[in-house]
Amino acid sequence: MSKVSNGVKAGLFTAIVMIVASIMGIVMKLPGQVYMFAPLLTVLILFAITGDLLKRRSWAELGLNKAGFKYWGFALLAPIVILAAAYLILWATPYASFFVPEGMTTAMWLMIPAKLAIAIVFYTVTSSLAEEIGWRGYLLPKLAGIGWRKALLIVGVVHGAFHFPIMIAGNYHAEGNPWIVVPMFVATTILISFVFGAMRIATGSVWPAAIMHAIHNIFWGTFGDFTKTESPVAEYIGGESGIVVIVLYTIIAIWMMKREKIK
Repeated sequence: MSKVSNGVKAGLFTAIVMIVASIMGIVMKLPGQVYMFAPLLTVLILFAITGDLLKRRSWAELGLNKAGFKYWGFALLAPIVILAAAYLILWATPYASFFVPEGMTTAMWLMIPAKLAIAIVFYTVTSSLAEEIGWRGYLLPKLAGIGWRKALLIVGVVHGAFHFPIMIAGNYHAEGNPWIVVPMFVATTILISFVFGAMRIATGSVWPAAIMHAIHNIFWGTFGDFTKTESPVAEYIGGESGIVVIVLYTIIAIWMMKREKIK
């Protein structure tokens, strides 16, 4: 299968990643940080099937050999600003409030920046990179033939659907009405696809997307640790895929498409 077309490879990737995700999420009930390795595992399976495993060009096409410094600053700051805005607005509603976890000491407060820095580096080169190698490293370029915007839309939908098994298992976004939460989450992965994908297209690198993915997840968790939820409605306003995040990522996605002239 060494001469499989890119379209077939994209289809195979989508089918296999959903199978792997179902096994890891529903059958094995693995934690989220391990579950995130499913896209990377799928790429390795496909490389073996298609004969690309030992081809240097195939590995280079994943975007690992370019740093993509152009968007590092943006990748570092944008998700922090977006999530900070989402939680500040959420804390101003009756549905959730800011609170300090019991037992927080001055030393623990002072350690937060160092812990965040370590977490950003660690997750950028592990679980976030593992996901991004699948979505933006492998799948997106394979769909380039149908046009970048269509490709970005498909990658966003697949990225969202990838999380369904772990949602079904009750280990991810378990709060709120699933008929509201799931569409909002998929809308977010589609918007993120346009933002992360634009960085990948512009730089040829998967690293800015891995950095931004890691920071998005880390600060979602960090802000969540200081949030006391009073109602499931909080899920629809703040969090990683609430209405505030959707609006802000929409604005950024439109800006990125225009900035990089992506058609």
